Amino acid sequence: MFIATTPTLKFSLPFDSNTIAAGYITLAQKNRNVIEKPLEEWTRSGTEVSVKLSQKETMLLSPDSNIEIQMRIRLNDGTALASRIFSAMIWGAYCPFRCRLPYPRSTCRPRSH
Repeated sequence: MFIATTPTLKFSLPFDSNTIAAGYITLAQKNRNVIEKPLEEWTRSGTEVSVKLSQKETMLLSPDSNIEIQMRIRLNDGTALASRIFSAMIWGAYCPFRCRLPYPRSTCRPRSH
């Protein structure tokens, strides 16, 4: 995952997502919760759940380090569940023209590549 982007996190569940009464998807880094996405911000369809992160949210993440992602939910019948913890690398924002320099950079122009 890159900072300053708008990624979508997707989860496949072994049950219908409409049976979820409450929940959070949490992104933590360095033993600290950085982003929490409540159920109201999720998109649910059948057994699929997705949540989109904003550029502002991904800018809260520290580049070049791991992040941990977990879904915690409560079903309509009161059952509480948690997903395993997923790990992903967070990369810094680099020039889209592949110069590998931090972006934005005023001297980085398409014609210079």
